[in-house]
Amino acid sequence: MVLIVVFFTKKYSQKPEDLVLSPTPTPKTFNPSPSTNSGFPVSTPTTTPTPGLQDPTSIVGRLAPAKCNLTGEIIFIEPNLYESRGAFIEYENIDHEARLITWTVIPGYDFSMGPNIFASLPIPIGKVGLSASLDDILPAQKEYTVKAKVNYGQIVNGDIKLFEAECTGETKIKISF
Repeated sequence: MVLIVVFFTKKYSQKPEDLVLSPTPTPKTFNPSPSTNSGFPVSTPTTTPTPGLQDPTSIVGRLAPAKCNLTGEIIFIEPNLYESRGAFIEYENIDHEARLITWTVIPGYDFSMGPNIFASLPIPIGKVGLSASLDDILPAQKEYTVKAKVNYGQIVNGDIKLFEAECTGETKIKISF
């Protein structure tokens, strides 16, 4: 791990209240902290509320039921190397980044499939490539079928209830070594 520390020693001729350090449309000024002797301005952290049911712009629980579709195939050339041929999950109406993707492999084998959660994926609609890795024990079959389900929220009687939607389509996993 590399740690880089930068110190600025030039003293500014501006008054601390004239310094604007925020990129927001409404500039905020910062005042020197009474607990420091450096005379440099210290910012006070502010938080932005996370959208939720209280936020009328939130989509949590307010979309139609989720849909998803699997396509393509993953071909393992070696135990640690595969080729993806159009292996995607397409989805829509995912209402929150904490929603999960559950994978089923037929016949049963413990592939590590991904993604497993919608965090860092575009929502409510998107398309993302699939990833897979083999377990320590090599698979016995030469071909597997992958299916998936996604969960999503719906408002029912004023509460958020979680539901699960089965994806259409499938992704094939082939072992060629």
